[in-house]
Amino acid sequence: MAMNIFEVKGFMGEHITHDGDDSIDSIRFRNFQLDLTNGRGSQIDVNWNFDNNLGSTSYSMIQALPKWGALQLYPLAGLGITVTDTAEIRGIDHEYGSVGYAIPSSYVVVGTYSKVDVTDKIWLNYNPMYISTLNNNEYMSDLLDGFHHEAAVSYKLNDRQTIRTFANWDHDTQFKYGDFRLEFNHQF
Repeated sequence: MAMNIFEVKGFMGEHITHDGDDSIDSIRFRNFQLDLTNGRGSQIDVNWNFDNNLGSTSYSMIQALPKWGALQLYPLAGLGITVTDTAEIRGIDHEYGSVGYAIPSSYVVVGTYSKVDVTDKIWLNYNPMYISTLNNNEYMSDLLDGFHHEAAVSYKLNDRQTIRTFANWDHDTQFKYGDFRLEFNHQF
């Protein structure tokens, strides 16, 4: 069992938020692999944020736990790096100015994906992740270190389409000030 997810975030923002921003602010690609015989899997997660010219990529191992009623848990642990497209960002000086890419941080992530089936068409997700930087980079430690939360409510329109609403917040951002989004997903 495998799944590839490609996300484009930020467009149509002026239609559903109050800030009037209608530009694409980030993209994300995830690849999930799962062995149905033992419940072990892996995830590759690649993100790029256009607003701050910062990206990340990580590789995680996942182990599905036995389903407990309507609850399914998928704990994971992985390693990742952050990447920026300029050597001058956030105080990293380079003698040639803004050239190439820099890797300002590496990190470890531990967490779980969780799913609660409400009906055969409605489910809830709560995905807490703890991230800790592995190197001494104060800016990246302030940005990454701590708990990151994601909650979602999903509705299955048919076998290939879903509508999902998400909330993301972290150790520095209260839920009410978090990132909220509405997604329409189509499986190809």
